[in-house]
Amino acid sequence: MKTVPITFIALAFLGGSITSGTAQKAWETWEPLNFYIAQGPEGSCGDGCSKWIAAEGTIGPNSAAHLRTFLTRLGQERLPIFFNSPGGLLQESFVIGRLLRERAMTASVGWTLVEGCDQLSKEAFDKCDALKGSGKKLPARIRTGIGGCYSACVTAFLGAKTRWVHPDSRLSVHASKPVVVKGKLIRQRDPADKSAPARNERSWRDYVREMGIKQDLVDTSLKTPHQELHHLTRDEIINFGIDPRQSLETPWTYIPHMEDRGVVEKLLVETVGNSQKEFPTSKLEFSCSGFNLLSLNYFRGLSKERARTPRLELVAGSLRTQMHFRESAPNIWIEMQREFERYTAFPDRDFIASAKTNGISVNEIRESAAPSGLLTIAPAGFTEAFDKFKCS
Repeated sequence: MKTVPITFIALAFLGGSITSGTAQKAWETWEPLNFYIAQGPEGSCGDGCSKWIAAEGTIGPNSAAHLRTFLTRLGQERLPIFFNSPGGLLQESFVIGRLLRERAMTASVGWTLVEGCDQLSKEAFDKCDALKGSGKKLPARIRTGIGGCYSACVTAFLGAKTRWVHPDSRLSVHASKPVVVKGKLIRQRDPADKSAPARNERSWRDYVREMGIKQDLVDTSLKTPHQELHHLTRDEIINFGIDPRQSLETPWTYIPHMEDRGVVEKLLVETVGNSQKEFPTSKLEFSCSGFNLLSLNYFRGLSKERARTPRLELVAGSLRTQMHFRESAPNIWIEMQREFERYTAFPDRDFIASAKTNGISVNEIRESAAPSGLLTIAPAGFTEAFDKFKCS
């Protein structure tokens, strides 16, 4: 069992071909997926959920057999599974997906950060390998905004009966590349074999149909060369039937940063438009400057029918503070292939105190009418997050 280094995930995320084949004709060794149980505070992995299965690494030979053995040992206990994988063998992912469906499992995407496994050194990785192979429940937390599920991992993920794709989770696809498997050894199939890609496509389309997903997902994947990645937008995730939830909001969460005091953030998916609905993701993020100045950045996801650069204000109870437009730009850390407008506000301590009691909303300021409610934000987690966040 091998811990996947951060650089390995990053390479896959940037378009590396560590997925359903190799670019070399030489044999390479692939380990199976690593599975272990992680545990955190109540709500760590969903409402009322504190324990989950972490699935990480490459989908190498025997990954499905490892998962079946792992689930058998769990007995009647039913836990969600969180994937963090750059992909792997397509045929193996079919077996994993059908196993998830057979057991009516819930799946999500995110990096499981095991307590004590955040050091970037060989010694730390070796220690974590031993922990994850110990069979013990490991104290951990989930970060959905890092890591991801790429290529054949998406295929396996589709098999789950219930699929949760958080607003900042990454699902990415591309065309598969035929390979030859010999034990743990993998190499690219001879390009002269023209029948293999057609067989792969037929199997993939049959599988996607079986899982109730639209064929548009396969079409999108086949249009993307194997050496590239297509990052699925929230519109595609919903319209393809992967996660049909049209309104989605995370609780306010404190995210610690090693280099500073961290941030408090919330992500949400909205439904915009009448004739043709779109589902932009937006993000609100409190941070603290070096001068102990509290600021809120609102990254507002744009769509065809959404008005550009409205005048906005931030509201908490009877208190209001203006939001200042900064720029329009992409933000790959929120959602690929979408443009965002960034607004900034500078709430004071009284505003935060009021927000803890009354929640926060965003209003559009109109010249000839009363402010129009644009966005009401659920307060869940706000007080707890700010208790950890220090800006004074």
